[in-house]
Amino acid sequence: MARTTKFFTQFDRPAKEQFLEVNSGELLAEQSYVPISKMIETMTEAGVRLAEYKKMYYHFGPEEEVPDDFIDLTIQPGIEPADVQALQEDLQASMDEKAKQAVAEENSKTVEKSVPAAKPESSEKEPD
Repeated sequence: MARTTKFFTQFDRPAKEQFLEVNSGELLAEQSYVPISKMIETMTEAGVRLAEYKKMYYHFGPEEEVPDDFIDLTIQPGIEPADVQALQEDLQASMDEKAKQAVAEENSKTVEKSVPAAKPESSEKEPD
């Protein structure tokens, strides 16, 4: 059985009933009047949500001043995200190590303060 292809022109169109979905006759979507004030309120809320979503992609807000020493490695040419992640992990490791050293130094200072110093023995001998 050979399939035939039918081409339609602006004058030769199929009947519209051919493309309508046949169902039990019930409405698939509720149709009701939506007041203009409700539509405006909904659009305003959508705009606020969109603005909050866009803020997530920036480091600083529009009123905040960007520090002079701020460097965003993710926008530098020739740097891959994997390189940035490796740099971040190295930086975090060095910061953790410095924090551990600072805590160790602080603990050693508190131990030295809590242990009373031994009295130095006098070099003078007591007379017999």
